Amino acid sequence: LSPVCLGSLRRAASINAEYMGESSEKTKEWVNAQVETFKTYLDSQGVKDLGEKFTRDAKSILTYKRYGSPMLRGGRCYYYMNTGLQNHYVLYMQESLSEKEDQAKVVLDPNEMDKDGKISIRSIKFSDDGSLLAYALSTSGSDWSEYRIKKLPSLEDYDEVLKFCKFTSIGWHGNNGFFYNRYLEPKKSDDLGTETEKLSNQHVFYHRVGTPQSEDILVTTAKDLGDESYICGPGVSNDGKTLILSVSKDCDPINMVFAAPLPDVVESADAIKLQCWVDNFDNGFSYLHNEGPKFFFRTNLNAPNYRIVSKDISDEKSQWVEEVPEDPKNKLEDAESVAEGNFFLLSYIVDVKDEIRLYDLKTKQTKQIKGFPAAGSIYTSTHHNQSEMFCKFVSFLYPGTIYHYDFMSQQMSVYRETIVPGFDASEFKTEQVFYPSKDGTKIPMYILSSQSRQNDGTNPTLLYGYGGFNITIGASFSAFTIMWLKHFGGVYASANIRGGGEYGMSWHHAGQKSNKQNVFDDFQAAAKYLIDNKISCRDKLAIYGGSNGGLLVAACCNQAPELFGAGVAAVGVLDMLRFHKKTIGYAWTGDYGSADKPEEFDALHAYSPVHNVPSLPEGSHYPSFLAMTADHDDRVVPLHSFKFVAALQHTLGATNHNPLLIRIDVDSGHGAGKGLDKQIEDKKDMYVFLAKSLGIGYIED
Repeated sequence: LSPVCLGSLRRAASINAEYMGESSEKTKEWVNAQVETFKTYLDSQGVKDLGEKFTRDAKSILTYKRYGSPMLRGGRCYYYMNTGLQNHYVLYMQESLSEKEDQAKVVLDPNEMDKDGKISIRSIKFSDDGSLLAYALSTSGSDWSEYRIKKLPSLEDYDEVLKFCKFTSIGWHGNNGFFYNRYLEPKKSDDLGTETEKLSNQHVFYHRVGTPQSEDILVTTAKDLGDESYICGPGVSNDGKTLILSVSKDCDPINMVFAAPLPDVVESADAIKLQCWVDNFDNGFSYLHNEGPKFFFRTNLNAPNYRIVSKDISDEKSQWVEEVPEDPKNKLEDAESVAEGNFFLLSYIVDVKDEIRLYDLKTKQTKQIKGFPAAGSIYTSTHHNQSEMFCKFVSFLYPGTIYHYDFMSQQMSVYRETIVPGFDASEFKTEQVFYPSKDGTKIPMYILSSQSRQNDGTNPTLLYGYGGFNITIGASFSAFTIMWLKHFGGVYASANIRGGGEYGMSWHHAGQKSNKQNVFDDFQAAAKYLIDNKISCRDKLAIYGGSNGGLLVAACCNQAPELFGAGVAAVGVLDMLRFHKKTIGYAWTGDYGSADKPEEFDALHAYSPVHNVPSLPEGSHYPSFLAMTADHDDRVVPLHSFKFVAALQHTLGATNHNPLLIRIDVDSGHGAGKGLDKQIEDKKDMYVFLAKSLGIGYIED
């Protein structure tokens, strides 16, 4: 199967040119040719039949009910639930926890808003007393969203619609209104999500409930705070008396902090006098709680694994005081104030396993909350004025158990358990290994497989990684991963490589900017471990990652094509010399660096996938490669995937016997908000590509 004929494609004479960035007829012709080529591939012998079997079995395993943890607000209970094959979760309301499920009322159902699943709930935020709900809807997976306000429990909507919201935070101020951040209307607003222009100058507004957006009160702008590229996240203190504005220059976990005392009613911008509490980007500070003028923050100040500090902001001479010391081994991933400020709920990462602890502000004692069935991920649901919480435990082989915990009695019980019909966890096993990277650093990796796995070097294996932005990749349950194990006889491995947040700031910095090569070395070392230990072999080993993980896959295929049978890079950042010039790309310079800086250019150019496609010697072949992108991805714009696949096909297409393909989805974005129908379609195309590339068949039930 010929990858594609590229005879009419215009190529740049310089790596600084941007021809694939032009919306030209030549580019459109190339895109259309790629779409037809991939369609032909899917319709080829054996592939179409395999895809139909996968879709059938995916719809079968996904017919189980899935629940989110309850959210208690205003004496009522709210929760997300999917009956099985709905495109999106539905938000429900019960008058109490004891009310029967069949009496629950629908609050938001995006499935009724668009039958094709294009509309999704991007976020929700209750007012403190639970009488109002601000909710954001997104279309076609774009990062753009529109906010509306709903009265509770009547479920009536106010008339106003707040547009042009992206990376928006909301801070309710009583029930009068809220602070929020957004951009001004972009030049191209008729099909939001398809534009590529660089974003700039977020505005912070105060919106009064029941008034049009045009009457919002402008509080400040990114430019006024120092730079048009800043991202401004407003919030309000737990007592409702202080506006707290977190200002970031990029995605690195460091920020400035501004604040302003609030009147009972905000009538004009004159009532809001911002003061700077943290005036640099040396560390990160996240507000937790305050007792009058004493404010508590989670911070990485002098604590790469994070700690909690306080400061009396009424005293100009006061210094940061340590409240909860740093754990020298384990990262404090999150913290929140609960039970009206009596406790801090602390979430730690212990060798890529979640652990939650309760810190008593009066006794200064910490207690670990135990009782979970295995090592995994724990997601908590509570509120600063509540004396109880719900926490959802999931792991690779645990689809989800929701627990109820009382902070006062410190007793925990099972509230709801997810059952997947036909899934028997005892048929599979999870193991965690620690393998050496190129420089000797020990890297953790989870390996999932059937209990009967034989280490004979023939197992089809899918290796996943991310490695960036201080993000921790914890254990999670996926029906699609179970299908890989069950229907393809596969092994699934997840490597917790450097650049992520698994072991705090030092782990993150070790895979950042000039250290980025460590990330690729870690991932290639994971592949070598799987091969050396006879779990898989080159011809049966595939790698997969999305976004920053797409960069990981493409870079590793370029650097070590001899290790992999196939690679799938979803919505990848692949042009490292120009990423910062499109939409929100400039915010990633904290992780990657910028090609505009001479001191950072060389490191970026050394691994940029678009600029490092290898010319392979005769007899060597590049792995089968699939780039996956989407027309409404306004975070990592499709141009990245277009350029890289064009470079692959130009350099290797004439001699490489493995396919070099691109899948371009329509009415989809970076990933968030994608309906279940499209998720199944995505995985179907990816898995049949892997099956054909690795030479494996489909195992029927």
